[in-house]
Amino acid sequence: MIGKDPTLYLSSEGGGIPQKDKEALTDEQAERLIDEVRGLSIYTFVMLGLYAGLR
Repeated sequence: MIGKDPTLYLSSEGGGIPQKDKEALTDEQAERLIDEVRGLSIYTFVMLGLYAGLR
């Protein structure tokens, strides 16, 4: 167990780099991606990412 809060001196204001808005793949892009990775070792991970809505 941690004896004290490691975020004690952090603030939620400012700092960091603003994130860019991200867009989900279109159905056509997803189908093309699936076609390209079919038979490769990363196929399962790509399918998991698409199924879970990951980008």
